[in-house]
Amino acid sequence: MKPVLTIFFVFASIPFGVEFDGSNDYIDCGTADILQENQPLTISSWIYAETQGEGGLGRIINRRDATSSANGITFCYNVSGRFQFRVSGSTNLDRITGNNAVTTGEWHHVLVAWDGSTTATNVHIYVDGIQPSYVISQNGSSLNDTQGQSTIIGDRHDHTRSWDGQISELAIWRAVLTPTEIALLAKSRVKGIPLQIQPSNLKAYWPLDEFADGETASGAGSIKDLSGNGNHGTPSNGPLGRPEFVLSRPW
Repeated sequence: MKPVLTIFFVFASIPFGVEFDGSNDYIDCGTADILQENQPLTISSWIYAETQGEGGLGRIINRRDATSSANGITFCYNVSGRFQFRVSGSTNLDRITGNNAVTTGEWHHVLVAWDGSTTATNVHIYVDGIQPSYVISQNGSSLNDTQGQSTIIGDRHDHTRSWDGQISELAIWRAVLTPTEIALLAKSRVKGIPLQIQPSNLKAYWPLDEFADGETASGAGSIKDLSGNGNHGTPSNGPLGRPEFVLSRPW
């Protein structure tokens, strides 16, 4: 009897992210102290920018402070392919990369690590695991209090700095990650890696994959925080689920 050859086909599901329209889409993640003006942090995300976003300053994530909806803690696109991290104060803490750190129409892993001080050179921005040059490094002073204010994904709180494109795998740690951990996030290209890195310091992890291609993201708390801290997000104004084609799923 001849042996029977059996061939199995395994179809992995396509990971998804959220597409923001560059106009008014955003996700509100509540008022918990995910980002603070006096604590170390690392923010990690995969991004695909269609353009530089509304006003040339599209936000990945933003937490306003008590002084103004335009102020607070910001990780955003800046003009000419730059990326910026800012904490508002009597003097803003600012760190901005050189031109062409990222390219529109391409996926990039972007990350900022900050020790919570007012010294700009203690802010380190990485693009695809590499720290680019900087054009602005401004020390801050009397950084503004963010207590009790909300954190949103994809826009600023006055809704004039909307992200234009996709965001996926957004994670925040209350710690400065090591170079080895930063490289793993940039190079692994596997969904869920943030859960394996310093889990005790992981404050929020949004895979942003709840909605299928073209499906409108909606519903209170529908954007799930898988860190276990309950910082679930509520989308507004109709961001869409989209295939990301940059990460793979381990399940």
